[in-house]
Amino acid sequence: MPVYDVPAGEDEHSWFVKEVQKGLHERFGETIPAEVQERANFEIEVIAGKGYPGYFLVVADFIQWAKDNGIRVGPGRGSGAGSMAAYAMKITDIDPIVHQALLRALPQPRT
Repeated sequence: MPVYDVPAGEDEHSWFVKEVQKGLHERFGETIPAEVQERANFEIEVIAGKGYPGYFLVVADFIQWAKDNGIRVGPGRGSGAGSMAAYAMKITDIDPIVHQALLRALPQPRT
């Protein structure tokens, strides 16, 4: 697993939480909707429990570098790309709550 160089006084977990919170405020404004914050809190616990905060920090760093240097990035793939944490950290531009609502609105297959 890659190691992310965090600021002094931080560890990967604490910095990951701060980056997610910063991103939520950038995406949603000063008042983060309760549904969004609850989902982000749940995901933070899962990601931390699996030992992946450093992975999200590294991916966010290289995605931002690519965007800053005119390199196109895709929408992401896998379950992590559909997370509120990835959306908050600008790893993806897919709001998982909006897209989940759209999926629920689609006709369901007959069983």
